[in-house]
Amino acid sequence: MSTENKLPASLGAAPYRFTLKDLDESMWSEHPLGRTAFGMKVSGFHRWGFVIYRTTYNDDAMWERYLQVLKLSAQDCLASLGGDVLLEQYMDWLVISDPATLDGASKADVKKHFQSWYAARSEERDGPGAAKSGTKRLPRFQHCVYVDRKCMDTVAELPASYMSSRGRRPGSNVVAVVIDGTFDETTPSNDQGLYPDVEGCTGRYVGWRYDDIEMLVNTYEEAHDYSLSGIEYKRPPLISPFGFNSMPA
Repeated sequence: MSTENKLPASLGAAPYRFTLKDLDESMWSEHPLGRTAFGMKVSGFHRWGFVIYRTTYNDDAMWERYLQVLKLSAQDCLASLGGDVLLEQYMDWLVISDPATLDGASKADVKKHFQSWYAARSEERDGPGAAKSGTKRLPRFQHCVYVDRKCMDTVAELPASYMSSRGRRPGSNVVAVVIDGTFDETTPSNDQGLYPDVEGCTGRYVGWRYDDIEMLVNTYEEAHDYSLSGIEYKRPPLISPFGFNSMPA
């Protein structure tokens, strides 16, 4: 299994003048990204961002473009919410890539791998603080991003001006899957059988969701306190958080 750290923690100029050592509640207790900041400080693990699984390997150029859009959208989100002064330096979207085992992998396959990956966390592999008990509650170790061909194909809908835009960019229309690593599909929900079948699930919550890629930073923030089923969840094939668009079957 190989990893590609395509989206490094530091995107801009360093050193940063404001770090987690300077963080206190009087500054960021009401900040829209405060849970991400305090989650790192309290847990002792000073990285944030979902792990990204690549499950399609027939177009490297499009994959690089997909990652570039993800990076730019995350950077834009931090800047718009005033989080870039602190969080940019700790941002780390780890990419897990292995054509031999992940090419065409299902969401269930990736979830199983992710759970094993989480269980094997260590300071040697993941960095200082990773093995502490508090990390198990961090979104990084509870959920992961899954990118298949359908997600990659949404890059084709990217507005021509997106990559060259300065200031506020137009919406990218690029989509990712967020898998809930804590979801127990073996325990039937009270609403089983009431919804159309989605990959074997007939309950409202299917254990994963489509997200607009611009919303991944917000989803990470909200996942500190809420389950994926409650963060403006829209049932697939609708795309969260608004549900205005849907993915093809």
